[in-house]
Amino acid sequence: MAEQVSIKDFLKKNELATKEVKLDRFDAPFVLKELTNEETEAATRAATRHVKNPKTGQIEPQLDQQAAGVQLLLASIQVPNFNNGELQNFFGHPADPEATLKTMLKPSELSKLAEVVNGFMNAEGSLEENVDSVKN
Repeated sequence: MAEQVSIKDFLKKNELATKEVKLDRFDAPFVLKELTNEETEAATRAATRHVKNPKTGQIEPQLDQQAAGVQLLLASIQVPNFNNGELQNFFGHPADPEATLKTMLKPSELSKLAEVVNGFMNAEGSLEENVDSVKN
């Protein structure tokens, strides 16, 4: 028989983690924060396009995985602020945080930051560990 559980056991606020990531080319570290469910959903919505299915003629949502990854990164990175006009202008992409991010960082640097975001989202183990456990 299950033990009595108090609702007070579930009255806990989410404490979102942050992490500093130092990339060799930059003097200051990047600061990333763990995302809320709402922020994750907003990033996913921003990367979802509606396309017509040629077989059924129905309009269906289609997630662009790469765009979703970029949107999650932009939502997670707190420092530097990719909405900053000076940063955008320096990299030649005024009013375009996504293009600024892609121009500013090398693929290896994007990957390093993406690993941190994935780590926040996979608190129960790394992405590779989760994939391996599903395979077995």
